[in-house]
Amino acid sequence: MNDKASKTANINKDKGQGKLALFCIKSHLMLWPIAIIGLIADLWTKQIALDSQIEGERQNIIGEWFYLTLAHNPGAAFSIASGKTAILIGFTLIAMGFVFWLFATSKPGQTMMHLSLGMIIGGALGNFHDRLFNVEGRVVDFIGVDLGFWPLHPWPTFNIADSLLCVGVGILMICMLKMPPEEGKEPKKSKK
Repeated sequence: MNDKASKTANINKDKGQGKLALFCIKSHLMLWPIAIIGLIADLWTKQIALDSQIEGERQNIIGEWFYLTLAHNPGAAFSIASGKTAILIGFTLIAMGFVFWLFATSKPGQTMMHLSLGMIIGGALGNFHDRLFNVEGRVVDFIGVDLGFWPLHPWPTFNIADSLLCVGVGILMICMLKMPPEEGKEPKKSKK
C-alpha cells in the first residue's frame, strides 16, 4: 500500500468507516434508548388501556375517526396465525436475531437504520411480552382508526408496538433502498 492510500485508510478509521456498529458506542446509543423507550411506552399505554377500558367499548377521541377500544388479539397483524402463540414466539425470536444481525453488521454512521432497528426491537419486545405473559398469549390492542373509506373503514385495532414495528420497518426499507453499493462491488447492470 502506498503512503497516500495508508493515510486515507487511517482517516477513514478515525471517522468510524470500516468498523462495525456493534463496536461503536454511538451506534448503541441510537439503538437501545429508542428500543427501551418504545417498549416502556407500549407496556405503559397497554396497562392504562387495561385499567381504564372495557373490552369492546368505544371511546371516541377525534370524532369517530380516531378512538380507543380494548381488544385482545390472539394472532399477529390482522389476526394472522390466530391462536398459534408458540409459532409467533418462535418467529419473533428469529426476527429479533435477524434485526440484531443487521445492527451488528451495519456501519456506525447509519443513524436512520439504527433508529429504525431500535423501533423494531421495541415494538417486537412489546408484543412478545404480551404473548409470554397474557392469557392465551393475546396481545393487547386499543387504538382504533376509521376514516370511512377502504382500507380504513375501520382499520384493525392496534397498539404502540404495532406502530413502532410498521414505522421502523418502513424506515428500514428506505434505508436499504438508498444504501450505496459496498466498496469493491460493481453495481448490478441491467440487461439490455
